[in-house]
Amino acid sequence: MNRKKGFTLAELLIVVAIIAVLVAVSVPVFTAQRRKAVDAVNKANIRAAKSMALAAFYDDKTKYSEDIYHTKMAYFKYTNGSLEPITDQKPHQVNNMAKKVCAQAAQHKRCDCIYVYVSLNDRRPIQTAPYLDQNGNIHGNSSVNGQFG
Repeated sequence: MNRKKGFTLAELLIVVAIIAVLVAVSVPVFTAQRRKAVDAVNKANIRAAKSMALAAFYDDKTKYSEDIYHTKMAYFKYTNGSLEPITDQKPHQVNNMAKKVCAQAAQHKRCDCIYVYVSLNDRRPIQTAPYLDQNGNIHGNSSVNGQFG
């Protein structure tokens, strides 16, 4: 009896089918975990941007601009852990830049920067783009008082 060593075609096909099933099950799990990680980074950055912007807004060195209602306000840009005031842009220009960042957040992509609007007289004194809702979920579009809308 001449018997060759090795695997039969049926055995190889079974192994390939098992590997395919394992890949099909694991890819959606890894994708969901990646999305959660990106959202967690964005949430942490939004919270950090808010707290840094409030501290900078009430600092004596902050230059305020005023709207038509003489509301003192300031725009900030949070990038890579640092906060910079935006003084050379008009509000509609800042809103247009914020819309691009909001589109990234809506697609669960990592936001490169976060825009913060701080005002003394508004109903909501601090707003971010993108922003967190009451449940802590990230949203990309906000139309409160026309800021970041």
